[in-house]
Amino acid sequence: SYPNIRHFVILDDNDSIDYVMPWRLDGDDVELYLLDKDEILSRDFGPNPNTGPKFPYNLYINEVYPDITEGYFYGIDDDDYLLSNTIIEEMVEAADEDTLLLGRFQLANGKVIPAQKDFGKKPKIGCIGGSCMFFHSKWLDYAKFDGWKCSDFRVIDRLYNTVPETVFFDKVIMKCGNNGGQGKRSDV
Repeated sequence: SYPNIRHFVILDDNDSIDYVMPWRLDGDDVELYLLDKDEILSRDFGPNPNTGPKFPYNLYINEVYPDITEGYFYGIDDDDYLLSNTIIEEMVEAADEDTLLLGRFQLANGKVIPAQKDFGKKPKIGCIGGSCMFFHSKWLDYAKFDGWKCSDFRVIDRLYNTVPETVFFDKVIMKCGNNGGQGKRSDV
């Protein structure tokens, strides 16, 4: 229901272009980014903040940040989908430029993150995900991802400690459609 949306679609191989194009609607404000996956995967990720494995795919998001110069940011993966056609409008109405909005998402198995016991509190690692956050683009410098597992938590934590206000948006915003393919096309 919210008309003022720019879509940034990040691709890491040429085959994905043919896959994505049928989903693109005429008139949509869609920008496609074909990234050099090998270059990104070969980067020095710096020290590991949590002894977890590398997860460089979050670095892709940083590549589009320079082109986001106004409005709000909300990111979802290719195996996720919004649960309501009004949810973007609802988030815009609940936020302002100095607000970090933290919502909830549902895993394919039905589990909701953050769980009720963790919702409304300082985010904890393993209890929140990147698709829970909605914030104004003026805070993008604090939202840079690293190449290690749980980078989305570190971004949320940094925003939570920097943005003047946090609004806990008690709605399930999106659902992860991951059916075991770990974000592969079989999950979309």
